[in-house]
Amino acid sequence: MDEIQGYYPERVRMKTGKIDHRLLQIFAVTKREGILLLEAANRYAESRIPDIHKVKHLYVPDREFLW
Repeated sequence: MDEIQGYYPERVRMKTGKIDHRLLQIFAVTKREGILLLEAANRYAESRIPDIHKVKHLYVPDREFLW
C-alpha cells in the first residue's frame, strides 16, 4: 500500500512495529496449546478474515498503469 499511496516513514514504522507483537502472540499460542507454528499462524490469519471483510475499498490499478 505504501508503494501506491506514497511512502511515509512514520506509517511504515507503525505498521512494522506491530509485527514482533503479533509473532509473540502466535508463539505463545503454539506453546500454550502444544500445536505447530503453522497451525497457530493459520488460526491468526483466519481470525483476521472478518476484519478484512469490513474494508470497503480495495485498490485496483487502471489497466493502463499495469502495462
